[in-house]
Order: sequence, then C-alpha cells, then structure tokens
Amino acid sequence: MKLATAILILLFILGAAAQESTPRRKLLESKGANKTSTLFKEPVVLPTDDQKLEAYRLTVIPTLHGPLSLRVDNLGGKFRVIAKQLNGSGGYKIGGIRRVKIHGISSKQWAKLLELMKATDFWNAPYREPKNIPSTDGSVEICLDGAEWTLEAVKNGQYHVINRYCPSDLSLRSVGLYLLALSRLNVKSSNLYR
Repeated sequence: MKLATAILILLFILGAAAQESTPRRKLLESKGANKTSTLFKEPVVLPTDDQKLEAYRLTVIPTLHGPLSLRVDNLGGKFRVIAKQLNGSGGYKIGGIRRVKIHGISSKQWAKLLELMKATDFWNAPYREPKNIPSTDGSVEICLDGAEWTLEAVKNGQYHVINRYCPSDLSLRSVGLYLLALSRLNVKSSNLYR
C-alpha cells in the first residue's frame, strides 16, 4: 500500500512539474506577461476552451516605442482584428492604452495570414530560439534596445507560443508586418525593430 501511494505521489509531482514547464504555463505565471496583459486589457494567454476559435496574437514590446497587441480572430467564419497600442515605451514607462482599432477583415486577408503563418513553421517552432550562436565567421550578433515579440495561436483547442527578442527570422517579420498593416494603427514598421 505504501509503495502504491509513493508511486501516485511521484506521478503527481512529475505531472505537475511537466505542466509547469510549458510555455503557456510560463506566460500565465510571468509577472511581465500579467502586467502587459492588464495594460492591454487582454487575457494573459489566448483561451483554449472554445474549440471553434482560431486566433493569432502578436505582442511587440519595443524598448523605445509604444508596445502593440495585434490580434486576429476567426470565430465561425467571421474575421476581425483587435489592435492596441500603449502610449509609453516598452523599456521605460510602459504607459496605458493610447489607441484601439477593432474591425473586420476579408476571407482573403485571413487566408494570406494563414499562408504567412505556415511559412514560419510556427506550430513546430520552439518557444525560444538559441541566442548568440556564432556565424560562420565567428561573429555574434547582439541586439541592444530591441523589441520582444510574442506570437501566440490557438486552433481547435490547441495552443502554441513563440517568444523572440530581436527576431531574425524573415518569415516571422512578414507575419508581424502583415498584422501591423491589418491593424490600421498607422505605426511605422521601423517601430517593430525588425
């Protein structure tokens, strides 16, 4: 009986540890993610309880410009953009909501987003990419005063997220620039820093 109880306790501990280490769990528990989501008046992570919801959200926190939340939802074939910008700067005083734009988009615009997302291999990408890997000539790229990008998605109840600081992936940059264009926030693409 004691052995069975010990095994059950061990399985519970291992299960809890595995659950805690997921990127979704890390975001839910992150003080920074909670603060930013509160400022944007957005959930910390995209919800997974609605099996019909398909949504993509890019949160960009640039050091010297206003942070952005760019979300696109598909709920039953109705597509909409919810874009928000804060009035501070990500590396200093982050501020409060400066602008909000909510509007519909066409099925063609939605299809283009899915095409761009597919090019990133998003659903297979690791939460973080390795940093400071020397190039073939031995040099290492360091990003100062850059921007943190967090790209989340939920589809069929499945959740995935990637987090990049000064992202170097051109396909990810294409997604960010496209979401910015869909947002109608009139923010310079250079404010994304990539």
